[in-house]
Amino acid sequence: MLVKDVMPQDAMQMLKNGDAMLIDVRTEGEWERDGVVRIQDKVIFLSLFTGPQMSPNPNFIDDLQILELPASTKLLFICKHGGRSASAASIVAQLGYGCYNVAGGFEAWKIHCLPRTQVRGSQECT
Repeated sequence: MLVKDVMPQDAMQMLKNGDAMLIDVRTEGEWERDGVVRIQDKVIFLSLFTGPQMSPNPNFIDDLQILELPASTKLLFICKHGGRSASAASIVAQLGYGCYNVAGGFEAWKIHCLPRTQVRGSQECT
């Protein structure tokens, strides 16, 4: 299946419509350091890579399948800039899900002042 890029604002609208889930594939360290998307019950944290060596997460697909998401669920993938999330979306699309890559990743999400946790030292939206 084809993976489509979506702008952060469009991804937010898809999440508000209720027929999509956002999968953040960054590392735990990135979540803690940079913050996370804040949308209640719509975000899944599942690292594509793990550890300081950024080794592929061997459990990525199994951990996703354990969630038993309906096949009709649109899956939006996000990372820091959009590269890892595009890879994750391509992998998961092979399972038959409608997959989307959030263009520009979490950095673009922040630029557009979309809901996120605010970490110390990060710039506030105005």
